[in-house]
Amino acid sequence: MMRRYPLPSGTPSMNTPPLPSSHNGQPRRLLTPEPPQCVNEEANGTFFRLLPTEIRTRILRLAFGDRTIHYGTTSPENRLLYPGPLVIDLSKQSEKEWAWKSSVCHRFPPSGSIDSRGPGYDPQPCDDECVYGWNGRQGFRPQCEHWPGEGPKKCSVGAMGWLLSCKQAYREGIHVLYATNTFHTASKVMILNMHNFFQQQRLNAIASVEIVWDFTPWFILDTNEDFRVAPPLSDIESFRQFLKAIPNLFPNIRKLYVSLQGDMIPKSYGQISETQYSTKQRIKVVEENIIMKVDQMVPYLKPHVDFSVAYPTSTYAVQRSLALRQGWTVKQRHETGEVERHWRPLAKCKPRTGYWVCLGDKDVRRKRARGIIGHKHMPARVSENQYDVFFRS
Repeated sequence: MMRRYPLPSGTPSMNTPPLPSSHNGQPRRLLTPEPPQCVNEEANGTFFRLLPTEIRTRILRLAFGDRTIHYGTTSPENRLLYPGPLVIDLSKQSEKEWAWKSSVCHRFPPSGSIDSRGPGYDPQPCDDECVYGWNGRQGFRPQCEHWPGEGPKKCSVGAMGWLLSCKQAYREGIHVLYATNTFHTASKVMILNMHNFFQQQRLNAIASVEIVWDFTPWFILDTNEDFRVAPPLSDIESFRQFLKAIPNLFPNIRKLYVSLQGDMIPKSYGQISETQYSTKQRIKVVEENIIMKVDQMVPYLKPHVDFSVAYPTSTYAVQRSLALRQGWTVKQRHETGEVERHWRPLAKCKPRTGYWVCLGDKDVRRKRARGIIGHKHMPARVSENQYDVFFRS
């Protein structure tokens, strides 16, 4: 199970330049102040004079709203690997700097086209290949090639020209951009430093967020400091900081989906301590240090937030088995055709009664499933239809 991560160019290290900031050390100021500070007069263009606000908003939402947008940072060395435009001009930079990246998510094929990954395939945030560049990962390519247009321009959000046209266009467009789109990120650095990247008025407008948190939470005893087995911020303490930060990052969020993935189940030997761990003990470690920590975070979310968390097969299969035994609501894909998930009730979380736990990353091979997940939670015949959803086809 343990993955050995390569050290890609641009991996943060001791000589990595400081992260970009929306204010660069200067006092923050509102780019679009609210009345009575701003001028309330309409722009003189025909678009603003003849079309009512409702129609203009619908047009802007068709242009660059109501979709999923990737956002994050990347180093100069990785700038050619990812679709979408750079926000800073690296050709004018004499020193290494981080770059802003954004693109439209193409994990779903265009409406009416056949998904190359097979009928009935319902890609979740963990299945998103866009953030891995044009070639995807492990042979799974993003669906960009099926969308009309020329790449990589067709992956661009396409809002910048409108936002720069005039003040009123900016004021109306920036609201549509932040309030109607789902923001998807896998950047742990940015999540833990969100207020350095975005002004508070932008965070206030965001209503829907998808976060992929890929981590390796268990200490490796046989590893020295010269060999890194996981990217930065992949430790358990960074995960705890993440859970502590999440409830206060987006004040007006309505939907939050967090996909936890990586090497979540420790090895039977060589992690945490030199003691040999049984499958039952390893599952207990995950429950106490990850699942229960999520439980403790949920009450701090506002009651109206639609919150879901996704676990990889190695963890979800165990939790679904327990949910079935407890009589909790379980939506099994082979029965309902819906997203594979189960309800996790919380006793001390009123008025919220619990949250959905979804199937995330397929991190286990079918032939190794029983050895990793345990015979109690995985039957001998894992070829049955109800278990197909756990594995990549």
